[in-house]
This record gives sequence, structure tokens and C-alpha cells, in this order.
Amino acid sequence: MTTCDPTPIPPTRREIGYALFDMDNDRNETTDVKDQHPDVAEPMKHRAEQMRADLGDQGKPGPGIRPAGQLGAGDERLKW
Repeated sequence: MTTCDPTPIPPTRREIGYALFDMDNDRNETTDVKDQHPDVAEPMKHRAEQMRADLGDQGKPGPGIRPAGQLGAGDERLKW
């Protein structure tokens, strides 16, 4: 009889920076294609930076952070 060790394996964290993957053909995200598609990558990078500034990053809260589930009436973030 064998036993299984229930101790979780800590996740490995790797910094890759900004990357763009072709999810149709590379589901394992092995090949960064951002240099081949700057028309897609640059607007996505810009939007991600805006969201990080609004919501905060690396333990620093941003001005757009709010308690979960509490968006007030007339809040600009409700307008699409």
C-alpha cells in the first residue's frame, strides 16, 4: 500500500513581464507573440497599466479600489 503526501507544493512564481500568447494554437503559453502583433499588444498593455493604476498593485491600493459589492448609484465605473 502506498500513501500520498497531502502537503501542498508551493507555487513557483516567475516574472515574465508583458506577454501575448496565441491561445488557439499555444494553450500552454510557451511562445510570446507580442513582437509579431504590436497592434494588439500595445493597446492591451496600455489598458492593463491604467487598471493597475486605478485598482492598485503590489500591496498599494489605488483610487478605484472599493469594498466588494458596493458600487454606488451614479458611479462613473457603471457607464460603459
